[in-house]
Amino acid sequence: MDGKSNLIERSRAERIEWLDEIKGILIVLVVLGHTLAGQRAQNMDMFGILHYLIYSVHMPMFMLISGYLSKKQISIKKAIKDYLIPYIFFDLLYIIWEALRGIDVSLNILFPTYVYWYILALFIMRIMIAKINMVILPVLFGILSFASVLVTEHVWSFMALGRVILLFGIFYIGYRCPENALKNVRNHRALGVSVGIICLLLELALLYAGITDVTWATHDYSSSISDYLLKYIFIFVFTIGMFFFLAVIMPNKSIILARWGRNSILVYLIHPFFVDIEKAVANRLSIAENTLLLIIFVVAAVIITDVLSMDIFKDAYNNCINKIAKILKLS
Repeated sequence: MDGKSNLIERSRAERIEWLDEIKGILIVLVVLGHTLAGQRAQNMDMFGILHYLIYSVHMPMFMLISGYLSKKQISIKKAIKDYLIPYIFFDLLYIIWEALRGIDVSLNILFPTYVYWYILALFIMRIMIAKINMVILPVLFGILSFASVLVTEHVWSFMALGRVILLFGIFYIGYRCPENALKNVRNHRALGVSVGIICLLLELALLYAGITDVTWATHDYSSSISDYLLKYIFIFVFTIGMFFFLAVIMPNKSIILARWGRNSILVYLIHPFFVDIEKAVANRLSIAENTLLLIIFVVAAVIITDVLSMDIFKDAYNNCINKIAKILKLS
């Protein structure tokens, strides 16, 4: 085995396999959620219910895990290379893609396009935890949270700062979570399964009661302090509860989900282009929105995730980003 292969094996050995497996599930849900998005997401049927369940927890849980994985401090140069360069590159690429499809778009990277707010938000959060005192951060974001409801949604969207403020709390919980506490989570299987079932039932109860302004799309803009507080409570309780559930049901042996999770950022960056094509084909064929179509969408989400998470694409991506970083003298 060559030196590069040894390095890869050591890197994988240092990872928490079951955490990658949870990320693998989440990235499939991201792809599926964006496939279901649109008019069908507003319907009170299996499409709308699944879409609601996905959007109520998937991005906060990604932030929780990202916070935990951010314990190792990185330099500003590395943060720019790992987060800011991919954000600018793919955000501009998607703007061009939209323009070629005849969609009216604005060439303004200060307002993230479609899904790309997430990697920009990670960049901002990583910089903040590296440069701002840990005692000051929670207080600062508590104040900003209440202030953010006073601005318009357009201002809230500037550089994804509204989402940074809203989701930083769950990111911070992950960041401060001790390693031994995370390991102990998996020792309580019965409790974790029970908590997960309760969370799912409560989410469905809120849906059928019509109380979805707070629970649906937890990473979206809130127009009042009460909504903001309720959204915070929901994010903390349901995200941690569902994380507990997924943690205890993950197998002890390595499965394909680990590769999906390990390369989830690449899937996240590229999948919008494939989802757009998939939805265009489905609309062109006028396929009835029934159980068969939902199965097709689920299978397509799995295939897209599996293909885009292949190490060959990750290597190509890394080479591309490394070349850009070298030109900018960041490496």
